[in-house]
Amino acid sequence: STVMAWGYNNNGQLGIGDTNRQLSPVEVHGPLNVGFLTGVTALASGGDALAGVSHSLALKNDGTVWAWGWNHYGQLGTGDTNARNVPVQVSNLTNVTSIAGGGFHSYVLKSDGTVWAWGRNYHGELGIGDTISSKIPVQVHGPGNVGFLTNIIAIATGGWGHSFALKSDGTVWSWGQNFFGQLGVGDTSDRYSPTQVSISGITAISAGGGHSLALKNDGTVWAWGYNSLDQLGDSTSNDRHAPVQVHGPGSVAFLTGITQISGGAAHNLALKNDGTVWAWGFNQFGQLGDGSTNNGIEPVQVSSLTSVYSVSAGGGHSMALKHDGTVWTWGYNVYGELGDGTITQHSIPIQVNGLCAINGIDELHNQQMNLDVYPNPSSGKFTIQANSQQLIANSQIQIYDVYGKKVYEKAISHQLSANSYQPEIDLSAASKGIYFIRAISEDKIIGTGKLIVE
Repeated sequence: STVMAWGYNNNGQLGIGDTNRQLSPVEVHGPLNVGFLTGVTALASGGDALAGVSHSLALKNDGTVWAWGWNHYGQLGTGDTNARNVPVQVSNLTNVTSIAGGGFHSYVLKSDGTVWAWGRNYHGELGIGDTISSKIPVQVHGPGNVGFLTNIIAIATGGWGHSFALKSDGTVWSWGQNFFGQLGVGDTSDRYSPTQVSISGITAISAGGGHSLALKNDGTVWAWGYNSLDQLGDSTSNDRHAPVQVHGPGSVAFLTGITQISGGAAHNLALKNDGTVWAWGFNQFGQLGDGSTNNGIEPVQVSSLTSVYSVSAGGGHSMALKHDGTVWTWGYNVYGELGDGTITQHSIPIQVNGLCAINGIDELHNQQMNLDVYPNPSSGKFTIQANSQQLIANSQIQIYDVYGKKVYEKAISHQLSANSYQPEIDLSAASKGIYFIRAISEDKIIGTGKLIVE
C-alpha cells in the first residue's frame, strides 16, 4: 500500500519532497516529508498537460484523502493555494470510497453516495450551482440545483473542466464546461449543476481532455465531445454533442467485449475481456502503442500486450498493469513518464523497471482475480465463475450494495476452476441497481466482480 511515482515534477506532483524530475520509479514520501506514504488504496492525478501543471491524490484505507502538487486554484483542498511537494490531508473529508482529479479541481465519492468537489469553478465544474471556486471540499448539488446529488457509484472528471457521475440505476449525470459538447446533453452550453446524459445501462465512465466515454452493460463503448483528433472513434473527426457508439477495428462494426475504459488528453484505451488492449485517437507520440504515430480514427490493438488487468491513459502516454503484477508504458517520454530511466519515446509497450518491492506476485494476482457473473445483467439469479484462476473452497462470497451494505454472504461450496460455477445465487428480492462482489479468504480479498440487477 505504498506509492511509486516518476516523470515530471515541476509542481512537486511526485510527492518526494522536491521538484526534481525522476526517470525511474521513486517512493512517495509521507506527510511532513517523514517516512513514506502508506495504507493507500487508490490514486488519481489531475492537471493540464498543455499548461505543464498537475496535482496528485491518494485515498487511504481509513477513508481520508491526501493531496500534493500544484495548488493555484485550491485543488489540494487544504484551504490555501500553496503548492505541496509531499502529501497533505484534504480538509474535513472522511468515509471516502473513490477519488478523481480534474484539470484544476478534484472530486471524491463518499460511502453515502454523495459527491464532493474543490478547486477551480470557472465553468461550473464543481457542480454547486455557481462559478465560485472553493479551496475546501463542497458538496455537489442535485439536478436543477435542488438538494444534493445522491446514489452515486462512480465519478470521473476531465482536464478541461467537465465532470461526470454514474448513478446506481445506470444513468449518467454531467456538469461543467461544455464548449465541445463534452457533457453529452445535446448542446454546447455550460452547466453549473448536474444534467442527465441521454444514455442508460452504463457500468463505467471516464473523462478525457475535452471528450467523454461510457461503458454499457453489453460491453460496448460510447463517446461524445471534442473529436478533431479522432478521439471519439466513430470514423469521423466531427464533434458530437450526444453519445455515439465507438466503432470496431477494420470491418468490425462496433467495439464490443470491453470491460474497462480510460480517457486521456486526446486518446483512449479500452481493455477487452480477452486481456487485450485497444486504443484510438491522437497518436503523435505513439501513445496508441501500435508501433506507429498515425492517429487512430478507429480502435487499433496495442502491440504485444496480453493478460492485462487494468489500463490508464495519460496526457501523451499510456499505461497497463498485467495480471503478473508488471507495469507497461508507451508514448510520450520527454519528462520520463515511461519510467524506463530514459527520455526516449516508445510507440510499443515497454516494461517499467524498479517496481520490485512486491513480495509474492501470486498474492497480488489473487487479490486482483476477476469474478465472472452469468447472466449479467440478471433478474437477481446468477452464478459466479473464477476467471483464469481457482477460488478456494470454503472462502466466502460477499455481495454489497452501492452504499457499502452487505446484502449476501455464503461460503463457496467447492473449489472453482476456470470452468466451474458456484451454484445459483438468488438476489431476486434485492432492489434494482449495481452490486459489488468479493471473494474473501483468511480475511483477504482474493477476487472481485460486479453485478447489475434489472
